[in-house]
Amino acid sequence: FYRHRFRLKRDGPDSAAGFKKTSPSGRYEIKTTPGNTDIRTLQICDNSIGGYLKDVLTVKFCDCVWDADEKSFVYVSGRDGRIMDGATYVIRRHVLGTDQLRDTVLFESDEPMEDLWMMFESGGYLWFCRNRSSKYNIISALELASGQVQTILQTEDGLGYVGYYGNSLVFGSFIEQDMGEIVSFDLDSGVFTTLVPARDAAFDRAVIYGDSIYATYVRDGANELLRYNLETCGSNLIELPEQGGVYVDSMSSGELLFYIDTCVAGATLYGYDPATGKVRVVTPGQKPDFELDAQLVEYDAAEGWKSVIW
Repeated sequence: FYRHRFRLKRDGPDSAAGFKKTSPSGRYEIKTTPGNTDIRTLQICDNSIGGYLKDVLTVKFCDCVWDADEKSFVYVSGRDGRIMDGATYVIRRHVLGTDQLRDTVLFESDEPMEDLWMMFESGGYLWFCRNRSSKYNIISALELASGQVQTILQTEDGLGYVGYYGNSLVFGSFIEQDMGEIVSFDLDSGVFTTLVPARDAAFDRAVIYGDSIYATYVRDGANELLRYNLETCGSNLIELPEQGGVYVDSMSSGELLFYIDTCVAGATLYGYDPATGKVRVVTPGQKPDFELDAQLVEYDAAEGWKSVIW
């Protein structure tokens, strides 16, 4: 259950609320309008003038990576007969001020049962991970200057991308541990190293901010939040003010922002200060006009497992 939940669950860019991808200087933002369709329209807002460029792109799903000079960006689009031929996906570069039909193709999949689920730029390369038929993952690097693509790593299914640190890719992995662990893959040596070993709670998801990994785990139907320092290799559980589902949002002014969603109120936004270990309420969750009560019940399930239900 946790393996497939981790690999398939997606937030952010493909949500019904739309997304925005800001350029390195903050001048431009790629935006989509909210909607419940997989066909999206991309527009580019120029924040320096407070208006939109003439560029309008039609894509199926989407993820984007800005080029460093902010004159262009790379995007991935699922192929769809309504907007282009084919049945898989293609990676293209769009130059600002040009028509989408002139976009350069950098990579296109020739495998019908292939899904691209991670893409980022670092060191002049576009890194992306493909999953084929839910059986194995392929991690590739596309050199942006030459357009050459090389396969860096191929593994069985069970890796979920977390981030890039130093010269390593960091993943949540269910390949060796059913409860999940966090591993790094050194791009020079090609060696995997375990960063955060499997725990007695099920790994859910993780992100990298600064020199730390912030990971959530599932225990008794609620999330735990763990901080792992990549410099010192030390880790600690962050004491949460309430039980519920935890979603790490962002890092702002040195503070980790995360939501806790409970059964009796809307999500509350909290801030965690890594220097002091203190957690504060940033924005309280909205409570209903009537009183609600939630209980955690434990029972013996089949084959001796302990199960819980709210």
